Amino acid sequence: MRFKISVCTSLVLAAVASVAQAGSMVTSITPVIRYADSSFTTTLPITTNGLGEVTSGAGVYQLDITFTATAAAGEKGWANTLFDAGVTGTGLTLDQATGYSPNAGTLDINGNAPGGVTPIYGTNTDAGAPGDLKGLLASIASATIVTSATDTRNLLGTAGAPANAGFPSLIGSIFVNWSGAGKGNVVLNNQQFSFTLTDGTFGTTQIGNGASVTFTAVPEPATVSMIGLALLGFVGVIRRRG
Repeated sequence: MRFKISVCTSLVLAAVASVAQAGSMVTSITPVIRYADSSFTTTLPITTNGLGEVTSGAGVYQLDITFTATAAAGEKGWANTLFDAGVTGTGLTLDQATGYSPNAGTLDINGNAPGGVTPIYGTNTDAGAPGDLKGLLASIASATIVTSATDTRNLLGTAGAPANAGFPSLIGSIFVNWSGAGKGNVVLNNQQFSFTLTDGTFGTTQIGNGASVTFTAVPEPATVSMIGLALLGFVGVIRRRG
């Protein structure tokens, strides 16, 4: 019986050690362009408040999805991620007609030799139902990639990432329609990700934290004035009663 307990304890400790050594991925979603409407011809400024919430009003917003990655000991580099896009609150809808716009950037892995232009991501697509922005999948064939001065795909999510991905590294973009009223959030959820190990196998699939950005309406000046007058009146009533 003692031997069995010892074995179980060893297995638990091994599992804990495995989790502790797993790499990390931090995902962000950032408004980068605001269009007046779905014709995508006129751009408007984006404003935020002190909390980082978008306050610039109605429009069609392009949101870039980026990430940073930190490999742990025994890991070769970031390999893949899968997540859903959605909205909560009021005033926001996903622009499913435009859909997902993946980063289609390339790099030349042969340097000066011809024939080396290669997509950064092996797969980068909306893998769910067409246009539903569920099951967004980005991955590289990390196990077959040899990191070199000209091929830095295994360094995605780090400062050494390919130039056309950047740091934080761009996965792709989604678009949302905001009415300019109410308060809502664009969220990336149900995220999973993994790294490739140095032996060429996949590491443990991990649960990611996703990301979100908040859109909140700013009261019109007239509304603010009315609130101010109401407060003054309330104060006056209190003083008269006093």
